[in-house]
Parts: sequence; structure tokens; C-alpha cells
Amino acid sequence: MNLLKRRIKPLLFIAVVICSLAACKKTLNDPFVPDEPLTKIITEFRFEASLNKPFLSETINGEISGDTIKISLPEELNCRTLIASFKYEGRLVSVNDVKQYSGISVNNFEKPLIYSVMADDGSERNFFIQTTLIPEVKQAVPHIYIVTDGNTPITTRESYLKADIRIDGKGIFENYEGRTSIKGRGNTTWTGYPKKPYRLKLDTKAPLLGLSPEKDWILLANYLDESLMCNAAAMKIGRLLEMPYTNHIIPVDLTVNGVYQGNYMFTEQKEVEDNRINVGKDGVWLELDMQYDEDFRFRSGHIQLPVMIQYPDLGKLAPTEAGVRLAQIQADFNQMEASLMDASFPNNNYRQYLDIESVANYIIANTLADNPEIGWPKSVLLYKTAAGKYTFGPIWDFDWGFGFDYGQMKHFVVDERPLIGNNNLGGTRLFSRLMQDPQVKRAITQKWITFKSSSYPKLVKYLIDYNAAITSSLHTDYQVWKRGSGDAPTELTHMLSWLDRRVQYMDNLIGGWGFMGTP
Repeated sequence: MNLLKRRIKPLLFIAVVICSLAACKKTLNDPFVPDEPLTKIITEFRFEASLNKPFLSETINGEISGDTIKISLPEELNCRTLIASFKYEGRLVSVNDVKQYSGISVNNFEKPLIYSVMADDGSERNFFIQTTLIPEVKQAVPHIYIVTDGNTPITTRESYLKADIRIDGKGIFENYEGRTSIKGRGNTTWTGYPKKPYRLKLDTKAPLLGLSPEKDWILLANYLDESLMCNAAAMKIGRLLEMPYTNHIIPVDLTVNGVYQGNYMFTEQKEVEDNRINVGKDGVWLELDMQYDEDFRFRSGHIQLPVMIQYPDLGKLAPTEAGVRLAQIQADFNQMEASLMDASFPNNNYRQYLDIESVANYIIANTLADNPEIGWPKSVLLYKTAAGKYTFGPIWDFDWGFGFDYGQMKHFVVDERPLIGNNNLGGTRLFSRLMQDPQVKRAITQKWITFKSSSYPKLVKYLIDYNAAITSSLHTDYQVWKRGSGDAPTELTHMLSWLDRRVQYMDNLIGGWGFMGTP
């Protein structure tokens, strides 16, 4: 019996093998069954904020559906020089036959793009980038409610009060509830007007109203501004000029301790952070301002500019160390200023200390917005990384710009006020000197030509959208403060008419320099 079993097992094995081979044998009429396909797929696609600063404040992820990658981008975003990060399976990825590197390759996403993934056998699969532009201005005004502990009135800029904060996003923005500290802010805007601006410091970082997560935020009151749009217009000009770290403006309604305060602008606090003004650990951020009221400050060696150190925070250092660092910052600034004021200017090395592109952008933004306060100077900001050049910006404070007439206390009155006055003030001397360099005028001319043709229409559209969004809020604000007409379309007409006249003024001014049509 055992012998029979031993003989049967090999025979069964052979039979199984023969049957299997017979079953696997293909004929010419059998349908073709391909081998396992070689992999060629994109599995992740995004634009990381850290790689696309200052254009992006938060990472944007794409949605992959079949051969289409859908991605939503802010309408105002400069899409011409974006860096995509992606993961894929295959040999390589290319765009227009150019090999792509995740987190490195730069592309223009204003036009349709196809990402091609090649498999190991040389076959390719195309992924089509489908972009949707999200309007910058949302057609809803969120409402911020702040209740201080014990309903204590906010009466000072020097110390914070603890408070609860709640944001009703009106179905457009995310709602928020949390704890914060609040105090007054500003100079004349705090001491001179009944509608008060505020500064917030959240207990924990949060991405309020779609902005990058931070603790510190600002509520601008805009009491003088009949249109409630001037500072928003100025910041839009800065973003259209691609000036780094330009603030974002979101219109909000504000109620404090149960009392409606009016329409405000919610924006980022100016500070050195990765998501704000990013100069690195060893960089500097300075403010030129006649208030000259910071603890760490100095007068520059030649023009006697009032220089206040906003970063680094020297107050956190030991007194001796702070003194040494202050002296270093002062010496470095004076070196730049000395080259600017040298008799050989502009045919010397001053441009190795100062970023000329930022000078051109800064002058265009402040001239178009008619901000003569830089001549004092007031709120003139500039920053520098450890190995970089002094760079003007971000722009700030346009309360007295946009054709403001000091006698009538009204905007959109003065059309042809020059940016640089005929006086001996520090800011006037600084910018007058820079304008003596033909390269600066040439840079301004070329940038202005581009701005007027491609960016000015975008500014007009932005203001039309912004005005439509705040129509109801502006009327409600008027019921409280009685500034302007209280009618949003009327205020929009005033602003756009003035801007058209200001553009014509700048055309005449810049055309007179003789650089139109020159490279």
C-alpha cells in the first residue's frame, strides 16, 4: 500500500504540471493580456509657502483626479514664477521636455501646463494642470466681536487687557473663538480721532481670516478715510509691484464690549517672523520716523535720519551686548548712507549696499498713492538680511495720502502734489538724493510702463470688488462716524477718478525724465 502511494504521488504531480502548461498555452486567437504596467504617476502636487515667498503666505495643495491636477490660486498671486513640490512614481518628470525637480523648478502657471511622467520603458503619461483663480475680495464682511474681561474699556496703548474674541466669518471665512489681549495702537490715529485702532495678541497662533497663523494682528480704524479703501488700495499697489511682505487687508465690522465700532481693516502686525518680515536671525529691520520714540535708536551720520531699530529686539539682550549690537547696526547704516552722500555718487559703489529695485518700487507706490509723509520721514521701513542689501519696504500708513487736503480734511482733492517736497527734512534729502541717480529714474520708468499697462487695470478691478463688498458696512459705519457721503458708489467714483488723474500726473512726470523707450 505504501509502495502504491509513493508511485501515485509523482504521477499526480506530473499530471498537474502538464494540465497547467496546457491551460497557459496561448493561441493566436487569444486576447492580449499585458504585463503589469510600468508606473508613471504623480501622487502629490502642491505649492509650499516656504518655497514661494513672498507670494504665498500658506501652502496650497492640488487635487489629483485621473490625469488632471486641480489647484486653486489667489487671483492676485503672481503665477509667473512659482515652484511646485510633487511626488511621483516613474523615471522622471518633465514640462515642455525640461526635466523637473520637486521644490526647485520654476514655471509660469499663468498658462496651461502639462507635467509628463516617463516610465522606465520610455512611455509617458501626461497630467494637465487646471488652475482656478479665487477672487481676492470676498463678497462678505466678517464681524469681529471682542469682550474684555469685566467689560473694561480700552484706554491705553501701553498695556494689554485680556479678552475673548469671536469671529463670525459670514459663511465665507472660517469662524473663530479664542482668548486674546488687546490694546490701542498708532500715534495721531490714537490720540487725535474718536474711532480708535487696536492691536491684538492671541494666546495661541491662529490662521485668522485665511492668513498665515500668528499671534499678533492689527485693526486699522481709517477714521479720516471717507472711502474706507485708501490703505487697502495702497497695499494692493504694493502687491502688484511684487514688493515683499506687503500686508493683506480684509475689511471687517468690529464690536467691542457690545458696542459697534464701525468698519475696520484687519491685517498682519508688522514684525519679524517666518510668515511676516523674514530677515533671518542676523538680519535687521529699521524704521525711519520723526516720532523717534523707540528705546533703541540713533541719528544717522550725514542726513541725521531718525533711525529706530525694530529688529533685533535689543531689549532682550544684556545691556552691554545690546550696546555693542546697536553700535554695529549704526555703523553699517552709516556706511550705506556715506556712500549715498559721497561726492562720487552715483558713480561709486553705493548700489552694493542698497537694493535699487526696491527703491523704484517704493517711489512708484508712494507717488501713485500720494504719500508725502515719507519726506518727514514717517513710517519709512527698510530691512536687510545678514548678507543682503538694504531694501525699502514694506510700505505702510497712507492715512494722509490719496489727495488728502489738510485744510478740508478730505481725500481725493489734491491731484499733482509731488512726492518729494522742496524742504530740508530728512526723508526729503534721502529720496531727493536717490532720484539724482539716472539708474533709479530708468528703473522707475520701466516699472511704471509695465505697471500702468498690466497692473493698473487689476487695481481698478480690485477697488470695484472691495467697494461692492463693503457697501453695507460703509453705510453702517457712516451712521456712527458721519465721515464722507455714506454712499459706497459715490466714494468709489471719487477714488477712481482721482487715481486716473494721478496716473496722468505720473505719466507727465516720468515722461519728462527722458527714459521712455530706453532699455
